Amino acid sequence: MSTKDLSLGFLFDFYGELLSEQRKNVFDLYYNEDLSLSEVAEQIGITRQGVRDTVKKTEKQLLEYESKLGLAGRFEEISENCEDIVKKLTQMKSKSDSAADFDALIADVKRLAEI
Repeated sequence: MSTKDLSLGFLFDFYGELLSEQRKNVFDLYYNEDLSLSEVAEQIGITRQGVRDTVKKTEKQLLEYESKLGLAGRFEEISENCEDIVKKLTQMKSKSDSAADFDALIADVKRLAEI
């Protein structure tokens, strides 16, 4: 029995719209709805093996998209950088007399990073 690589769900968030409707539906049911291969097969109306093949091909396709485009990795990098900025601004705020200015900066960074 194989385990689900949850990072593929993250890639699906980025590249899911590039997939065919069939692949998108199968992958969503299997990963996001956490249905078994048999449950997906019953719901979609294909064989269990057909679901497995579709899931494996979709996983490969998502990894190829990320390899070529790198959007998910770049998003994670930017999010981490924004979190670091917020931490540093918070540290600076504690050492400053003008805390309101830092509160505004922190709010802006959080809003831009959506963290």
